[in-house]
Amino acid sequence: MRKIFYVLLALFVLCAMSSAAFAADSEYSLWIKGQKSLAVEHKVTVEELERGEIVVTKELRAGDVDGNNKIDMDDYLLLLEVYGNTVPNVANKENTPEWKADCDNNGKVDMDDYLWLLENYGQSGDTEPK
Repeated sequence: MRKIFYVLLALFVLCAMSSAAFAADSEYSLWIKGQKSLAVEHKVTVEELERGEIVVTKELRAGDVDGNNKIDMDDYLLLLEVYGNTVPNVANKENTPEWKADCDNNGKVDMDDYLWLLENYGQSGDTEPK
């Protein structure tokens, strides 16, 4: 199975915060979403925060080209529209359809990106905690 793992700055920030800012014996939700992946929720305890040992083992599933937290026909059509193109080297390339469709960040929209989308097609990410 294909997997993408992200190093998340948010985890380091949480670990650095004083445990006094958190209620004892509580569990907190981290909602993690990559720019081209589905979101995952990860539960964190105060003890993990105090030890600074938060390990996220959930995978972020790639293919969410339009960023709406589900991989569907809209993502497929956006990828198909720019299939075969390379990501332009411009200042705001993150706003280009090529960058959004480049699921593996190799600079081109190709079969690998299509396979990421196909593998996760029909899936939705965890919903953001309220």
